[in-house]
Amino acid sequence: MEVRFLGEGRGLEFSLLTRFIKPMFAPLVGALLWLVFSNSSLAGLLGPSLPKGKEVEDPYLVQLFEPEFPYESIKVIETEEGKRYVVIKAKRSIDDRAQSGYCYKMLPKRNIVLYRAGSEWTKTVLVAELTMYRFPSERPYVVEYSRIVGQPKSDKPWAPVESLVEFDGRYIIVQVDKEFGRVFRRFVLYPEEDAGCPDPPFVGRYPNSRSLACFAEEDRVVFVYVTRDPKEAVFDYYKPLLKAHYDSVGFCYPETRWGPNGLYGLVMRSIRLSELVDLSRQKHGTRIEDVVLPSEKIILDIRADNVTGPAEMKKHTLIRIRLAVGNQIVSELVRSWKRYCAN
Repeated sequence: MEVRFLGEGRGLEFSLLTRFIKPMFAPLVGALLWLVFSNSSLAGLLGPSLPKGKEVEDPYLVQLFEPEFPYESIKVIETEEGKRYVVIKAKRSIDDRAQSGYCYKMLPKRNIVLYRAGSEWTKTVLVAELTMYRFPSERPYVVEYSRIVGQPKSDKPWAPVESLVEFDGRYIIVQVDKEFGRVFRRFVLYPEEDAGCPDPPFVGRYPNSRSLACFAEEDRVVFVYVTRDPKEAVFDYYKPLLKAHYDSVGFCYPETRWGPNGLYGLVMRSIRLSELVDLSRQKHGTRIEDVVLPSEKIILDIRADNVTGPAEMKKHTLIRIRLAVGNQIVSELVRSWKRYCAN
């Protein structure tokens, strides 16, 4: 059976990117990455130098990034490489509170969201995205987005990336490009129609949800849904169903390990729009080879993720149910956690 996506022809770009990387790496990734909610630890990463290039007239970019606090000047600089920077000089040094307010209060009010994550060990930025959103339709719920991604500063593994928004004394330096805020892609977060996938065994489909996709992934099958219910409601609905399933197959993965970094069980996290978009490109055209699933199968995990971004998007929860199929993998999973079974 083919994977079902409400495809680009109907305006949907859907993906999940690294959220389906082998779950055994989740604790490592969790230990490695930290989300940057404050800019104080990033101040000065660019150093005191300002971008060099010619000043260009771009009142639209000025309007997007003009601060709410007093400033002396705001310019748009275009470099020889074609990058554009909005350079703002404030009337006084920009403290931590003003930095946080600019990034996480003022920009979101303009539907611009900054996301950064980095190494807890080296305190460097490894992922940076600046995304602007528009919402042209409620039914179906359509999101349009314009995004720039920080590029690696070298070819080395785990190299730092451009952090896109920097603070240095009285200056704010915002990196964009000529298309930011002007060229938008679109994706349907909550479609009017289902993707036409079968319901997952054992736990079933979450009520009040839309089926977005289903696809095979090596010895696994993945079912993807979206709902407007909060992820806590999804967790409460599936908790007794998943526990009963684990008990029936003798899978003793401890409930105390369910959570953001759990290998199996119920997992609640957040997911970015870029991850959704990237997965659609990776999984488009894959197939679920067995319409009738083998008798030996087990639910690996159920993930309920908030979709990060403006407040409107956060009202949606993405549900992913991963099913392992085949006697060998089921037997190995049950055996590997048997020591946690109650005597």
